[in-house]
Amino acid sequence: MTHIVYPTADAAGAAAAPSPSIWKDCDVLGIIQNPGLGIHKYEDWRDKSWAATLTSGTEADGYVAHYDASGSVLITPNTSLVTASARGISHYVTMDTNAGDNDETAFQYVGGGTTGTPFFVIKKGHGRVWFETIVKTDEVTTGVAGTFIGLTDEQYATGDHIINECASLITTADLLGFFIKADDGDALDCIYQTSGVTMVTALAVDENLTVNTWTKLGLTYDGNETITYWIDGAPVKTVDIDATGFPDGEELLPTWIIKDVTTTDMTLDIGWWRGAWMYGP
Repeated sequence: MTHIVYPTADAAGAAAAPSPSIWKDCDVLGIIQNPGLGIHKYEDWRDKSWAATLTSGTEADGYVAHYDASGSVLITPNTSLVTASARGISHYVTMDTNAGDNDETAFQYVGGGTTGTPFFVIKKGHGRVWFETIVKTDEVTTGVAGTFIGLTDEQYATGDHIINECASLITTADLLGFFIKADDGDALDCIYQTSGVTMVTALAVDENLTVNTWTKLGLTYDGNETITYWIDGAPVKTVDIDATGFPDGEELLPTWIIKDVTTTDMTLDIGWWRGAWMYGP
């Protein structure tokens, strides 16, 4: 196995880079040399040219946006943070609800087409999984909005995922990730859900988000029993995939969702995301 060598913690930009603790045992070079071993993608938007807002429900460069009313998803050159920032991000995606009451804006990597092709399948015997993204939000006030960041099935493109008032997610979706409920605007819950089963909170309020601060969120699967949730490169919770309500064997895609409870505008910025699935035997 070939490993990636990462910069030291005090190197410029290291805080904004994928977490070595998550990626140190992912054979990225092996996948590049032999694509039959798995798939890997790192997206930092540098090669994208979305001059205008993505059209809701229409695929562009492997991504689909969904938004209500006047919401939007677009690429933003981050000229103010390219330098003089430990977490300098040169480009990012901005998701915006544009102050619509109970309006949702969602963004998903689908690979091609609007229905999506599976990037991950978490199931015993189907290999290991890694996922990480860096995000920041301009709104953490309680009672204003809800946020989901993680992996879901592809159906979100045809309907809302977060229930009005942002206390829960729809029960017909398979999902795994981090959820911030509107009644606790800065608290990250580690959650999972399989279609038809009520959302399970594996760990409530592990860490609070700081407004307008880049935060890294990650998920890994060891190929056998265990899912690990990560925040800024530190493991915060493990879950057995045999647990009731876990989306075992479901096809999952990287997804980001925000929803207003009131008419207060909210944005979520995505600096980059990285995913890998090392196929099983």
